[in-house]
Amino acid sequence: MSDQWIASAQCPQCGGEVTIEVGDPVLSCGYCRTNLYIAPDGPLTYRLPVAPEHEDAAKAGELFHLPYWRLRGISYRVAGSPPRVEGGLLDITAPATDFIPLGSNLGIRPQAARMILSPSLPDAIEPTLKPERVAFAESGETFFKERGELFSRLIGEVKIVIQAPHMLLDTPEGWVLREAFPDGRDISMTEEVASQLKKEVERPKQARDWTFLPLTCPNCAHGLAPAAGAVALLCTACRTAWFFQGRSFKRVPFVVMGHMEDGDRLFPFWNILFTAEGVNIVNRSDLIRWSIPYRPVPKGWEEETPALFIPGFKLSPNTFMRVSKAMTLLMDEPSHEELPVRAFVEAEPVRLPLMEAVEALKLSLAYMSVAKGKDVPDLAVIEPKVSGARLAFIPFSLVRNEWLHKPSGQAISAASVRHGSAI
Repeated sequence: MSDQWIASAQCPQCGGEVTIEVGDPVLSCGYCRTNLYIAPDGPLTYRLPVAPEHEDAAKAGELFHLPYWRLRGISYRVAGSPPRVEGGLLDITAPATDFIPLGSNLGIRPQAARMILSPSLPDAIEPTLKPERVAFAESGETFFKERGELFSRLIGEVKIVIQAPHMLLDTPEGWVLREAFPDGRDISMTEEVASQLKKEVERPKQARDWTFLPLTCPNCAHGLAPAAGAVALLCTACRTAWFFQGRSFKRVPFVVMGHMEDGDRLFPFWNILFTAEGVNIVNRSDLIRWSIPYRPVPKGWEEETPALFIPGFKLSPNTFMRVSKAMTLLMDEPSHEELPVRAFVEAEPVRLPLMEAVEALKLSLAYMSVAKGKDVPDLAVIEPKVSGARLAFIPFSLVRNEWLHKPSGQAISAASVRHGSAI
């Protein structure tokens, strides 16, 4: 079965039914040719269909919806002695409320039965369990605590809510929570918990507020080309870059670093300026001493603010950290803002939000440290101070099955880039 989860949505412009990938905020309607960006008040919410045998109960208003988290991303932990950065793909469905027993999941049901994008459900209970807490509980929390975990991060996650239909039954054997979706089960409940659930179901709910933004450039009104999973969109007409913030698009500064040749492709990196005085990283040359103390410091780095290059596209855990380290330490190319239209159109989409890149900053520093036993415990108790950020588009050349950055010699497997787009 495909890793892609597919859902149905209703176009707010023409009312037509649109097929979308679960978690993608871009809605492209094939009927009215409209491209919209979905701006929800919270995570995107979908609902599972009701099983045929429970449709009469649904019409009678006997069903309600309980939330599950669907989390897909890279789970990183820094643990061990000496500390190591360890990461792996996380893809789970887990309860988002205490009314669902811990350990429950939806299995393959969201793939087998098409979900429906649902801005607001009047009978839905909102999530009360934080997704980060759920994620690390599901991925072996006890194991990592025993190994002396210093800190953890969930990076680049697709975070959605799946509202699943349920019904509460008072049977001779006691209270039962029945899963009213296909292949649902019966779960025994105490009278106390059942009473609490009834009160929560009957409590008036506040409707969710969703906004649909047309994909047009705020600067020149030219159409912004949609890309699956993109969190920043590029205008080919006026050469600007935009990301979603609040209820509107905000302009994001960008530069192109290096010379672009025919056949090259631009890859986006978040170039994040920061200081970490708690571990003595106050200028760019300190990054060399932190990572490669035997390497001569490039001229001028003593006067520059330290900055990391965090990939703005998704990769496997080890490749993501390796590329971030290599580009941070080896990147010294001139920057400019001239960009051919062709290069803008063919650039690798920005799929990692800026805030996720900031979350990865401490992880990248831990990975880069050459004296992990001494540096990383100190790093764990401080938070670097971010002073600025921009997108840096860097040209790579396709050589056989790898994307190569010729000035530094850094290579990224083309297969890793393709697989990363689905994370």
